[in-house]
Amino acid sequence: MTRRYFLSTALGMAAGGFALAPLKSTISANAIKPVASVAALIELGLTQPGDGTVVITLGYYSAGDGGGMLVYWDASSERMINGGTVIAAVSQAKGRWLQLHEGVADFRQFGVFNAEMNADNALAAMVNDPTIHRIEAHTPLNFVRRHHFYRSNLTLDFGGQKVTTLGIEPVGAKQINALAAVLFFSGKPAANTDTVTLNAVLPEQTDIFPVSDASTFSVGQWYQLESDAPGEPLAKELQKLVQITHIIDAKQVRVNYKNGWPLFAGRQIRWTQVSVIEQVHISNMRFIGHGTTPNTGSHPIAFEYAVSCNVSAIHAKATFWSVIIRRWCAFFRTERCSLTNPVNIKHGGAGYLTQHIHCLYGHILECSSANARHLNDFVSSAYCTVENCHSNGDHDGAFVTHGQYEHDLVYSGNAGAISFANSGKQWGASAKRITVRNHTCTLFIANEKVTDLTLDDVHVLHVAGRSNTGIMRLNADGVQLRGCTVASELTLVQRTALSCRSNTFNGCSFRLDSRHDLTSSPEDPLGQYCQTHLPPVERNSVHAHSAIFFNHCTFEGNRASASLWIAAHNITLDACRIENVALCLTGTAEQHFTLAGNAVLSNTANQGALLSRVGNDRLIHWRLGPYRSIVAHANVAHIQLVDGVNHYQATQVHFVRGKILLAPAAFTPPSFLLETGRIEEGQFNAVAPPFSTRVRIEGTLSIDGE
Repeated sequence: MTRRYFLSTALGMAAGGFALAPLKSTISANAIKPVASVAALIELGLTQPGDGTVVITLGYYSAGDGGGMLVYWDASSERMINGGTVIAAVSQAKGRWLQLHEGVADFRQFGVFNAEMNADNALAAMVNDPTIHRIEAHTPLNFVRRHHFYRSNLTLDFGGQKVTTLGIEPVGAKQINALAAVLFFSGKPAANTDTVTLNAVLPEQTDIFPVSDASTFSVGQWYQLESDAPGEPLAKELQKLVQITHIIDAKQVRVNYKNGWPLFAGRQIRWTQVSVIEQVHISNMRFIGHGTTPNTGSHPIAFEYAVSCNVSAIHAKATFWSVIIRRWCAFFRTERCSLTNPVNIKHGGAGYLTQHIHCLYGHILECSSANARHLNDFVSSAYCTVENCHSNGDHDGAFVTHGQYEHDLVYSGNAGAISFANSGKQWGASAKRITVRNHTCTLFIANEKVTDLTLDDVHVLHVAGRSNTGIMRLNADGVQLRGCTVASELTLVQRTALSCRSNTFNGCSFRLDSRHDLTSSPEDPLGQYCQTHLPPVERNSVHAHSAIFFNHCTFEGNRASASLWIAAHNITLDACRIENVALCLTGTAEQHFTLAGNAVLSNTANQGALLSRVGNDRLIHWRLGPYRSIVAHANVAHIQLVDGVNHYQATQVHFVRGKILLAPAAFTPPSFLLETGRIEEGQFNAVAPPFSTRVRIEGTLSIDGE
């Protein structure tokens, strides 16, 4: 390179305002010279060169090693020496070489060329320099400190290099802090707060919130907005980082968030102003963690009070806390990241790829995990999307929500076990309006207070040799499934009654195990940590107060002895095919059971009943037909009613082989039986009560179908 090139570069940088400090006005071509290394540069500085002298270092340790830089001499500077942007002899009181740059810095320009030299000082110098907007790594790095920065508008690109933490400082003997990452970027909450007590219900999906005095708020400000939920110590129905978008009047402001849950009169809303950071982006790192306990383990990235801060291509191993953890964040992307074999997956909060606490408007895409606790975890978060993410070795649930009133989340095109709202009732155990589509997994658990769950093309598969796979457990409160399949267990409960939409299953297929259906089992497929949180369930059972509709669905038993226990108040099976699954109504209160739409029941067992009831102390409304029922053996009952109160109506029912048992004891007043258009085919036997004003059977046709 020529001296003219050096001169034009230096002058160009100065004109563009990229220098670390105001440049001397006396830069001339005669003042520019090259040196081979920083050591030579320091020696030159001891000679007190002329003020404004510009020097090019051809390398840091030797020419061409990649650590070269352009610097100028400020004879009056007493800035702290850092060996990169500020260079001088350690003993030199005054006079510094100050780096000329265009806002891009490199660890090599601080003499860091491998992981044998800790990179902490270089990192701190570059991040804390407001004139640097991009930091690059081109060699492996090792960090031994946990850095906490408060700045915006910075890109850190680690160039795909390995980042290690051998010898990293512990967090503290008694302190647990999941945000104590190597790179922790955060804003700061202010001291000023505002608390408002609601005198009327604040409706769901509102973006207008009350304040004490709107004159203290300004459009563009960010606030930490909270409201406690009653009854549970840690539950909060509102916990979000929001921005003021409109001052409505003296007592109301609009924010950039629509509330997911109604807040009732008497609740308090707390506003805390926050100074956020923005536009910090971290990418292209291969991170190897060190340490095996909450205090000694390491992880790379944390954000708090951060807006529009993105992460990409971070690939981690042996971490303890979440590889990427965010709290009080909004408008972010996490993409093409991965976690393999974290050091702990049993400690709460450990072994995650990414966790989002009180976050809004995030997009997580094209990420993966192997043998981790969770790939993605939402806590009190909303309006986020998880797309094309995949997990293996996911026994503890790849995709989870904490249950702290998450809402309006979308999962699309992912693979891995799912568990929603299952971290314990002390957090609220609630979630609302979650959509999962085009998903495959071995476990789907959403049987806490999950409202308006929508599943489209979701497939829950069984893995040979693993008993806790192929399981789907759902809360029947506005749950809707389309085109889904389940390989071993379908269990429905109803913990809430908040939804205004029906529980519907369209075009789904359920293949049921011969589990111990009557045994309430505390067994938790999510692992030992959650066993104390989840209530016992009856496997392969349907419990709900709200109506449940199965349309064009298939039920198959893995064996002929499989059964589905129905305690739901109102269930309809329309145009369904039910093969080798016995249906038994087991409720403790009045039930409505409808089997219609040319449904087909078939069974190859040599004993038992396809339709039956247990308990004789309640009324069951039977609405049967048109449907066809086929059994392989003469001693199998299509319908068996021997007691209880029954309102029985059957129309156009076709029985093939077997028998029906409608005992007189099941049709004493106030019971009744009305049947028309029965077809009996093959070897068939029927036991029915004698005709009376409450028992009528008409239009029976017997044919030889053998």
